[in-house]
Amino acid sequence: MKKIKILFTLIIIVLFLSCEKDDEPNLIPAGIETRISGNVTSINGESLSDVEIKIAEYVETTSGGCYFCPAPVNYNYEFKQFVKTINLNTNGNFDFIFTTSGNGNFYKLFLGDFPNYPLNGPIPFFVQKINDPLGINLTQHANDMAIIGREFSFNHALKKLYLCEVNLQFNLANTYPIEPFHLLTYQSNNREINTFANPIAIKLFIDKANPQTLILNRIRDNGIRQKAEYIFPASNIENTTFQNIIVNETDFVDY
Repeated sequence: MKKIKILFTLIIIVLFLSCEKDDEPNLIPAGIETRISGNVTSINGESLSDVEIKIAEYVETTSGGCYFCPAPVNYNYEFKQFVKTINLNTNGNFDFIFTTSGNGNFYKLFLGDFPNYPLNGPIPFFVQKINDPLGINLTQHANDMAIIGREFSFNHALKKLYLCEVNLQFNLANTYPIEPFHLLTYQSNNREINTFANPIAIKLFIDKANPQTLILNRIRDNGIRQKAEYIFPASNIENTTFQNIIVNETDFVDY
């Protein structure tokens, strides 16, 4: 009987260790090199040397995953690190090699800066360099080796963005909260206006080659939605620009 108890205990330990081992992720080995190359073109012909390309490394997890992670459906991935970061050259060309670290099994390419919003607390202001940040899965699922260890090339066209500081001077009879909207500026950067001490400064990120439209939205006490639109011409300037707008009550129309 004693031998049976010992044997039973050993079986339980082996099963427990096997379960623990099964829970450990299967990682892609360290030292595997993948070549990434191609060209990113500015639609308006500017240099893109300040635009980054990053290779992010993740690991499959069953413990909750990560915020803003590149997980396919029904999977969670935990961000581990950026294994490579480079800047485009002045012609928008890139050709580099990144190496697996042995700590991950899912990889993603990022072109441009992506917001890293906190889970709690206020959302910070985010500086936008381009209109179309790009994320490309280099693995479609954990341990996918279709690209890893090989070569991958892509080309992309985008608009480079520049800061525009807009000073709003209010001449209003009604001070309903106003929500600015600009097509290229992240909505999180367009903060709601609740105070109307003059002037109020807002920051937009604009395309230098085209006219820009700023829309101010508000909802009246009776539920009627109103908007005021302001158009300013293309700046054709690769630098910070400034606009001054007087906001009158008569600028708002129902929609």
